[in-house]
Amino acid sequence: MSKKRKGFLFRFPLIAKEKNGTITITPDSQGSCYKHWDSSTNTLSFSKDDFRFMSPDDHHYVEFTLEDRTSKKLRFPVNPKHAMWVINGQNCPTATDTCVYDTVEPLAVFDGDTLLAVNLNRVKGKQLGFALNFVKDGDDDTDPANYIPWDPIINNRDGGS
Repeated sequence: MSKKRKGFLFRFPLIAKEKNGTITITPDSQGSCYKHWDSSTNTLSFSKDDFRFMSPDDHHYVEFTLEDRTSKKLRFPVNPKHAMWVINGQNCPTATDTCVYDTVEPLAVFDGDTLLAVNLNRVKGKQLGFALNFVKDGDDDTDPANYIPWDPIINNRDGGS
């Protein structure tokens, strides 16, 4: 009988602020993922070995939520694959890149302010550049020219033990 895979949820709240017309997006230190965040390298690291209960077949669900403190009424695009772009390596993906969703995949957007993604984290040392895209209320969320990206790195440190 095969072992059932488990997913573990990590919350990663983000705060959008506006100053002098410039929008900045930063992680909120209250989320369960914050201890995995390195602001000096803009990297979100995952390691199944950090949790005794995780096996190699288990995965991380990551819930990104946006607290918008701007006057722009920011939200995620409705299509999760417009809300999150992922590529191999450390570069920030752009609209012209071919995204790869074999390790990290955006699953759903809820209420405009929450994106659920899954990180399978099966390859040790795999780094992924990703962008979370936001749009201003009223803008066409299918047009990448309207996106306000936040572009950190995911570092998968192991494939589980």
